[in-house]
Order: sequence, then structure tokens, then C-alpha cells
Amino acid sequence: MQLHYNYLEEHEIAPSASEGWMTSVDHILKGETGNYDYLYTKVDKPTFANHTMEKGKYLVAYHNEGYSSMNKTYNRLVSYAKEYHLKLRGYFYEDILLDELSVKGMDHYLVKVSVRVY
Repeated sequence: MQLHYNYLEEHEIAPSASEGWMTSVDHILKGETGNYDYLYTKVDKPTFANHTMEKGKYLVAYHNEGYSSMNKTYNRLVSYAKEYHLKLRGYFYEDILLDELSVKGMDHYLVKVSVRVY
């Protein structure tokens, strides 16, 4: 994670929020939760970007039962997509909405999980 912040500082990029994690749809479909592909930071004014979230429709779920049970939320999203014949595309994004500044302990973090669908 320190390399990520060093990169932001080196390129004079000011982060606007805490970091998030990206996991490819392929990893999740194989049951590989917790196997993150990328760490990302949302920025106020990107001068250049390594990755930009595509515009479109996203399937979203919220999780607040701790990281050890994140697979439940991923399974809910995948099951919903199958039930409604939605195709998952690209990456799942995890954004921490409430952390230790707002809740007591990591097991109570509120995490938003989203994935592009079509």
C-alpha cells in the first residue's frame, strides 16, 4: 500500500477519499474472494489515469459483517445477476464507507461492493 501512496505523492495527485480494492469478475466467479487485483484511490482531478471506472449500470451491495464473510456478499451479487440474466463485466470494486473512525472494529466496517452489468 505504501507504494501506492508514494506513487500518488510522486505524481502530485491528491486523493479525495480512502482507498478501495478491485477484483476481476473472473476471480470472483472462480470463488477467489480476497484475491485483489488492484488498490485504487479516487482523485479530485485526474491529470492522467491508470484506470477509469466505465460509465454504465452497476449492481451494488453493502456488507458490514467483517472481511472474513465478504464471500457472502459476492455470492449474493453473482446469484442476483444470474437470476436476472445480467452479465458481469470488468471488476468488482470494494469501497469502505464506514471505518474505524465511525464504527467499532473491522468486523463492523460498512463496505460497498459494486460491479458493472449489462
